[in-house]
Amino acid sequence: MYTSSTIQNEIVEACNRIVLKKLVSRLNGARCFLVLADETTDVSTQQQMTIVARYVDVKEGKLRENFLQNEPVSDATGEKLAETIVKGSHSYGVSITYLRGQGYDGASSMSGAFQGVQAHVRKQYPLAHYVHCASHVLNFAVCDDCDLPPVRNCIGTAKATYTFFKTPKRQQALATVFEKKVPREDSEAVEASMCHKMGGKA
Repeated sequence: MYTSSTIQNEIVEACNRIVLKKLVSRLNGARCFLVLADETTDVSTQQQMTIVARYVDVKEGKLRENFLQNEPVSDATGEKLAETIVKGSHSYGVSITYLRGQGYDGASSMSGAFQGVQAHVRKQYPLAHYVHCASHVLNFAVCDDCDLPPVRNCIGTAKATYTFFKTPKRQQALATVFEKKVPREDSEAVEASMCHKMGGKA
């Protein structure tokens, strides 16, 4: 019946191999990619490295970021983490000679100029330039902004408004008021006008 944990784990692992093979095929076809990685501890207190690849899908002409795998980590030094990334990529079948960039957080073990992950990777792959992860920088900016009184008050007001209108009865009452203030015909006309100006379809 395929309900035992052993069988289910085997099915998940089989799916993982199939999906990973297709992702690696796309990645190698791009012939240029950068790696994004971060180390964290899961709920079972197991340290692990999350490895993601960013590349341009040549078939569709789209920029993609694909999660590859989580790799267990026993040593969080820059050298060992770099080894985990490189060996892990090789084991997936990734042509790491096409590595052209690295994106990590600002921790010294990752970004250090001499003993960080990026330094050890660049010793082997000099074209893999390091850039501080933009999402991580954005997260810092948002966290800092949330400490500002006007932003904090705005977020508090938005949260209180959401909580107030969370019930179906109040949502229906709000929809009724909107319908009276802005009839559906008018809202549809405004939407069509905006779509026309933007060159899209209504």
